[in-house]
Amino acid sequence: YLPKFSRDKKHWSYLPFDTKGDGMTITLEATSTPLYIAAQKPILNDDYTSWMEKAAKQFAIQPVTLGQSIEGRDIAGFTLSKESNKEWVIFVGRQHPPEVTGAVAMFAFLEEFLTTTQNASAFLSRFNVLVVPNINPDGVYHGHWRHNLGHKDLNRDWNVFAQPETRAVKAYLDKITDAGGKIVMGMDFHSTHNNVFYTIPQTESIAPTTMVVSWLDNLQQKTKGVFKVLDKPGTSPGKGVFKQFMADVYNVHGVTYEVGDNEPDVKTRYVARHAAKTLIDVLLDTKAEDFVLNTCPAESC
Repeated sequence: YLPKFSRDKKHWSYLPFDTKGDGMTITLEATSTPLYIAAQKPILNDDYTSWMEKAAKQFAIQPVTLGQSIEGRDIAGFTLSKESNKEWVIFVGRQHPPEVTGAVAMFAFLEEFLTTTQNASAFLSRFNVLVVPNINPDGVYHGHWRHNLGHKDLNRDWNVFAQPETRAVKAYLDKITDAGGKIVMGMDFHSTHNNVFYTIPQTESIAPTTMVVSWLDNLQQKTKGVFKVLDKPGTSPGKGVFKQFMADVYNVHGVTYEVGDNEPDVKTRYVARHAAKTLIDVLLDTKAEDFVLNTCPAESC
């Protein structure tokens, strides 16, 4: 991360720095005025609470509390749902506390998603949505690197569910499927060195096979002047990664939406808005039966 400073914890600027080997140094002048230093502009638990309160006033979302963290903080989220709808799209975020550019993308993505679907009755007449934007509130509060208070990387716990945060989400997904719902896609927002989408290969047992490829192709067409879509298909069996959990348990696409650590917010928001609009289009273009994996032999189907 490039070091940043602020005098009011609202407006942040880059600090000059130098490097030597694997280290980085900064020089600060001691003054009587407080100076705040951060690796990334903080996005705190209160920011999520404020964002969801504002969204609840603008959109027909239904706030939900899925459970509590180890330290007793709510695992808060919301749904867009109708009892008659059976197909569910899942969005999660902030498993890793310092990955705030991913949070910037998620906020912009959700704002566009909510705005577009509010004006597109076809989507909300068919799909339900579950959003859990801040799965690791303890880690965010304490400034952890990747772990929750159980000393666990939550994005390595989606197979054993040893942590209350992942268990809370899994319990809600079980509630959906037990009631006859069908999970059709899951997306997880993160940050890393560069912009990349980690996806499930088309050769895996997922349905529909080409949906995410079509979505990313459409996203590239919309953003090609300023953004290069990098799709990296891969699997991570047994590692407890969210996108693999989506593929293994529900036989649908799981996507890890990664934003570069040093991407400017204005570009991140621009791409996220187009990502939301193009995903809505692709989901609507996909027939309900195409989300069901065909497991019978070709000669008997």
